[in-house]
Amino acid sequence: MTTEKLYYQNMYLASCEAAVIAVQKHGVVTDKTVSFPEGGGQIGDMGFIVKTVRGYRFLIL
Repeated sequence: MTTEKLYYQNMYLASCEAAVIAVQKHGVVTDKTVSFPEGGGQIGDMGFIVKTVRGYRFLIL
């Protein structure tokens, strides 16, 4: 299971369509992400998944 890290290609990218490829005890794994992880002293993105009339969305706080 590998997640494509879209933030390496475009750090200003704010959205993408992704599929859930795994459900784990503390969250889900998607096939792509625009969310930057915490590391190297930089604060990572944080958000949550909400259900909408068009499907599900990940909202970054």
